[in-house]
Formats: sequence, C-alpha cells, structure tokens
Amino acid sequence: MRLELADFPVTRVNLGDKFEYSAKTLDVNEEQLISLIHQDCRIRHAEVAVVTPGERVRVTGVRDVVEPRVKVRGRGQVFPGILGPVEPVGDGRTHRLSGMAVVVTAKYEGTIRAGTLVQRSTILDMWGPGAEASRFSSQINLVLVLRLVAGLPEIEAHSAIQQAAYQAAKTLAETTIGVDPARAEVFQLDSATSTLPRVVLIQACLTDSVHAHSGVSYYGLPIRASLATLVHPNEFLDGAMGALQSSQKRVLDRIRENGLYILDLILGILDLNRLEAGRAPVRWEEIDVPGLLGEVGRMTRHMPRAGDVVLEFYAVPGIPMIVSDRDKLKIILRNLVGNAIKFTEKGLITVRADFDPATQRVEFSVRDTGTGIDEDDMPFIFDM
Repeated sequence: MRLELADFPVTRVNLGDKFEYSAKTLDVNEEQLISLIHQDCRIRHAEVAVVTPGERVRVTGVRDVVEPRVKVRGRGQVFPGILGPVEPVGDGRTHRLSGMAVVVTAKYEGTIRAGTLVQRSTILDMWGPGAEASRFSSQINLVLVLRLVAGLPEIEAHSAIQQAAYQAAKTLAETTIGVDPARAEVFQLDSATSTLPRVVLIQACLTDSVHAHSGVSYYGLPIRASLATLVHPNEFLDGAMGALQSSQKRVLDRIRENGLYILDLILGILDLNRLEAGRAPVRWEEIDVPGLLGEVGRMTRHMPRAGDVVLEFYAVPGIPMIVSDRDKLKIILRNLVGNAIKFTEKGLITVRADFDPATQRVEFSVRDTGTGIDEDDMPFIFDM
C-alpha cells in the first residue's frame, strides 16, 4: 500500500455563502451545510458556529471531534462503511484540512435514564486552564449544534450524530480538490529505511456487550462484532477506525502519549547521529508561526511532567510567516520545552513567539519557573 496524505493547513474559517479553500482560509456555505445535515430526518434542528483558540467560549455536549478529509484517488472513501460502502482504504491520495476540526454537539436524552448506560458527553474550553486539558483547544473548530428527534433509540442517535459529523467533515475537505497542498507525506512500508525501528502494534479494545454501540468501529462495523484482524498501518491513517467512546479514548490516548514519548527519544538519537555525520540537509519553506507552536504543543503535551506545571504557548497577534526548516525548528523548540519540563517542579512554562517590526525578526523564547542554571556554569552551557 502507498498512501499519500496531502495537507491543507487552515488558519481562518469564515461562515458565508460559498465553499472554498484558498491561502489557508476556508469559506463555508452555512446555509448549504445546514441543509445537508437536515436531510437526515432524525435531526430536528442544526446550527453552525466557529470557535478559535483563546476565545472565551466553552463548548458543551460534545459527542465527537472529526478532522475534515476526502479521498481523491484510490480505493474506497473516507469513513468507509459509514458514508459509503465497505471498501478497503489505505492507498491512493487523501486530502486533510489540518489546524481545524468539526466538533459535533447534540442535545439528546436517551431512552436509558439511569446507570452506566446513560448517554454522556464532554466539554471543550477554548481558553483558560480548561484548554490545557485538550489538544483540540489549540485549533479552529467548526461546531455543529444538533437537536435530535425525541425518543430515538441509542443506536439511532449514535448513527445520526456520527453521520452528520462525518458528512460535514467530508464536505469541507472537498474544497481542496484541484488545489495544490502545502505539503504531502507518503506512507509506504516497503520504503522504510533500516535506521527506523520495526514495530508491531497488538491492539485490543474493551467493550461492554450491553451498550447499544461499542463506540469503536472498523469499516463502520462495531468492533466487538469483528473477528481478530490483521490491519495495515495505512488503514488506520486513512480512516478505517471510527469514533471512540470517551472512556476508551482516554485509554488509547494514554497508549498514544506513551508511544510518542518513546518515539521522541528515538528521534532525538537519530537526529544527533545525522548531525554528527553531516547528513542533515536544510529544507526551506514558509511557516505559519501560530500553527508551528500548535504542533510543538501537541508534540510536548504528552511529556511526563509534575502535576503543578502549566504549559502555555503564545504568538503575538499579526506575526508574519517565516522561512525556515520546519522539522528542525520543531526539534529545537521541542528539546527546549522538554528541558524546561525536566527541571520545573511547579509553576509555568511559557513558549512565546514575538515579532520586532524594526528588525523584521521573529524571536522564539522558552521561559520556566524551574531551578535554572548556576552562574558558574553559564559559560559552559554550549560546550559539547
């Protein structure tokens, strides 16, 4: 399998009268999107809103968060088994809108009113201490506010909410068809180099047989109704797995975070080896600074740190694009933040990007309330 993920970053979302993606701006035809959602007779009312990082907004009743995607080449389509027939995915070309997501909320009271099977939702804070709890607070979110028909069984409600979110996500991503991506990444096992570790993931999902839906789907089928299956990694990347219940998602998030921490250690060793061997070419590109800080935040948020340490990322308003090597800049910032986390037991770690109009320079800084460096050691901090 050869999967190409084409990335279309989004830094602004406008609600208006057209669907269009251009220069990192996504225009959404609000009326047409709501009309599309209302085609499902299980949905009584739908509204659309946009929330941005730092905005004093709390989104309640959150049922799912979906990244907009569309498959433009290859077998199948995004969200197979849900929006379309069950067809294999994992090869061809898929477009993704990064830096944003579709957040679906629903006012729904299930037919079960007590016990562990009661329908539950979560909240998303876009500012303040609550924003630290979710990586989705660092991106732009298009919020679907749904009201379902009264008396729907749990499985029907689950299906209606999921269909609305996935259909909206696919519709938004279709605006990228015919547009050149900012970058594209190829995933192909036979192109892996011998320097990379070989990994096999054995994943088991714990489900409750008395729930109407396990919350985890494989090609649209509830996971507990599936036999043991060998899955190609590209299938995971291309949407073969469906939405998770919040409890299962927390478990898988912990697995993912621990895996990312180990991956950070491996990448650090590989980066050092490349630098020492003089095999680290520079790849120049235009970089959106707030988007870069968001990526670094997602890379470092999983790092183990004391419970009293708050990690904060901030870019001054109006900061311009810069030209640099994105990957190397992320590595530098990741290492600085990791060092700050290591030596800070409590307090605040602040990662800032400032712009000086006089010199036209962008300055990145990492400040912490940790132990610091002894003055006697300052002259030697850059010695190898």
